[in-house]
Amino acid sequence: MLIGGCVSPSRVFLFGCVAAGALAAASGASAQSTGTQVGEIVITGPRGAAVGLIAAEQAPKQRATIGEAVIQRAAPGQTPMASANLVPGLNFTNNDAYGSSGGTIRIHGFDGTRLAVTLDGVQLNSAVSNLVFTSDIIDPELIQQINVNLGSTDIDSATPSASGGTVNVVTVRPSERFGAMVQPSVGSSDYRRLFGRIDTGAIGPTGARAFVAASHQQYDKFKGPGGIEKSEFNGRVFQPLKGDDFVSLAARYLRTRNYFYRALTRTDYRTAPDLDLSTTYLAPTVRPGLADVEPAANASYFAFSRNPSNTGTLRGQSSFALSDRLRLTVDPSFAYTRGAGGSTLVTPETDARLRGASAAPGVDLNGDGDVLDSVRLYTTSFAESSRYSLTGSLIYDFNADHRVRIAYTGDYTRGLQRSAVTNIVGGEPGSVYGGITGYGPKVRTADGSYLRTRDRVSKALLNQVSAEYRAEFLEDRLSVTAGVRAPFFKRDLVQGCYSAVGTAETCTTQTTGLAAFLPPYRREVKYDRLLPNLGVSWRPGERHQLFASYSEGFSAPNLNILYTVAALAPGAKAGEELGDQYFAAVRPELAFNYNFGYRFQTGRTLASVTLWKTDFKNRIVTAFDPVSTLNVSRNVGDASLWGVDAEAGVSPLAGLDLYLSASYARTKVLSDLQTGATSFLRIAGNELVDTPQWTVGGRAQYRLDRFTLGVQAKWVDTRWATDANDQTAPAYTVVDADLRYDFKLFGRDGSHLQLNVQNLFDEDYVSTINTARNAAANPTFYVGAPRTVMLTLRAAY
Repeated sequence: MLIGGCVSPSRVFLFGCVAAGALAAASGASAQSTGTQVGEIVITGPRGAAVGLIAAEQAPKQRATIGEAVIQRAAPGQTPMASANLVPGLNFTNNDAYGSSGGTIRIHGFDGTRLAVTLDGVQLNSAVSNLVFTSDIIDPELIQQINVNLGSTDIDSATPSASGGTVNVVTVRPSERFGAMVQPSVGSSDYRRLFGRIDTGAIGPTGARAFVAASHQQYDKFKGPGGIEKSEFNGRVFQPLKGDDFVSLAARYLRTRNYFYRALTRTDYRTAPDLDLSTTYLAPTVRPGLADVEPAANASYFAFSRNPSNTGTLRGQSSFALSDRLRLTVDPSFAYTRGAGGSTLVTPETDARLRGASAAPGVDLNGDGDVLDSVRLYTTSFAESSRYSLTGSLIYDFNADHRVRIAYTGDYTRGLQRSAVTNIVGGEPGSVYGGITGYGPKVRTADGSYLRTRDRVSKALLNQVSAEYRAEFLEDRLSVTAGVRAPFFKRDLVQGCYSAVGTAETCTTQTTGLAAFLPPYRREVKYDRLLPNLGVSWRPGERHQLFASYSEGFSAPNLNILYTVAALAPGAKAGEELGDQYFAAVRPELAFNYNFGYRFQTGRTLASVTLWKTDFKNRIVTAFDPVSTLNVSRNVGDASLWGVDAEAGVSPLAGLDLYLSASYARTKVLSDLQTGATSFLRIAGNELVDTPQWTVGGRAQYRLDRFTLGVQAKWVDTRWATDANDQTAPAYTVVDADLRYDFKLFGRDGSHLQLNVQNLFDEDYVSTINTARNAAANPTFYVGAPRTVMLTLRAAY
């Protein structure tokens, strides 16, 4: 799969021979946790010799590896997911050219909420929604490799949602030599970025080493008002011990302040693709004694569509030899996330939520001396979480060919979901986080409380045990892996607001008129599942490998689903713990994955083809419930998915490397969707949304002396935008190019001048799709970024 590497001293690409060997010794595995690294490196060995842009995978399952310098050929600051986009079976759409506005990832038809994304074993999916925020991973200059498991997970994956596969991002270790690097970049859309890194090198007799790195990125949206600002700080300390033993601690802090793009309908996209949010704020009329109405046009004012976030992680890794045959790995971690998405609501001054428990007729929100008006207020979908994780493994070698690993994973998360309202003054909200305590002024109600639209507290606990056996037989020609993981997942939910059946919550302190609502409650939900996996590979000759694998995946319902009320509880008191009978009966989704593949490996050519199949059970969608007669999230049936992924890499000439990948996928929904008491949306037999049947990608790279030119392209077939398969996003081709000149600074390699051009031919296309049931429900689309040019200078010593 895609990786940097070398084949001979005369063909050095990406890492170079020394660095490639160091990588193999350091990780050499589909690395998520330290236990996964150690567990794979001996039995599967380091990945085979690279041929240009592709490296020989050894594991008896479908996976891909994207190497460090392939990632760094992309535009600096770009999300790592863009570098993975040539992997067959994976499709990524970026919401802007530089990667900081988010995007959408799919693997074999599974969206990001059904995939697990980790950074050095730390779960990056939202603890609230399972969403993957592709802009918040890590600076690409600090990534050693990206490992993609298509349709399977590592046995110690600390995730409640991984039915479609995993993406594991592995950061670099500090260098053994002292060094410093500064890297400024400029580009289209007034792009400016500065990245810097300092390595201490090995210090004293212990050999401890560390690095610190920082970056700041700022640019305008490619259309419409507003911009993106991102600051990131990273550091890592690595202490080698006796033999292969080590301890390591990494830290990261990220701050982003983004403005949203406007999503377009199909008509908008065809007639006005440059349409975006408004730059005009209309001051509301304030007239004492008269009923003033807020200008409707202010709903699309750009200052109300902000997306602030702050995240941080601490990631520990360690490995200790307890004896010649027994090794212990321990990986503790902590992750903190705070984020919000802005919006507005127009509120009558006599709203019952404003009156609360008082007898007052309302609250004067605009200061005109009456309560006759409707006033626009600012609110956010604020979410905050603290996550503590521990992964440990005991690895025992019976001999050189047989190994057993037993692992434990514990993961605890406390999360808040709140929305407190704040005033708007002159078109600016009181805080980008709304009226959340400690961030912005609140809108007070008549009884002294404050206006809010959401108030949830949740705790999630995962206890998981797993075991794996790996073995080689017949002089290493036959490889077998067999494992099982058993996750025990529990959520404690606290709802601080009133809830109507099938609808959003209503936060109020009023004491009357609440008979149609479920009062604030507590709820406990538990899930568990035994998930086996099996892999077998056979080498009939030195150049050939056949492999087959089977695995089961599991995705628990996200929090928004678990808070969905299905029935009222007459007589229930506020704060009472309620049973499952009052909530949507939603079971975890299950995936049964099968892979059958062939790999061909020579000194100049590497190729593979994989036939895959997935049986997807208990698919969760929002659908009509005939009992409550409302739309609620529930299991609606199954889906069948299968396809073929193929790739090939060849180095026909010295300095020339070629890579080609292709993927064909067929998906089929097996059940109709109920939309009313007697009505159904006939979707059985339809294909899944946002899943192209065909994707074809490739890259050519030529190195001549100190110059390297690379061109890559990807063609994506049409994608359905609706479950009814009555509206599509058109097919598109995006071509990128990069040109690099390497030079020495103070006698040391590592410096270069790099030009990146994204969307070279300025293709008009749809990137992300907000899907819908049918065309009448108006799915919306994000426009792909236009041609973007970027220049980067790296000065390294």
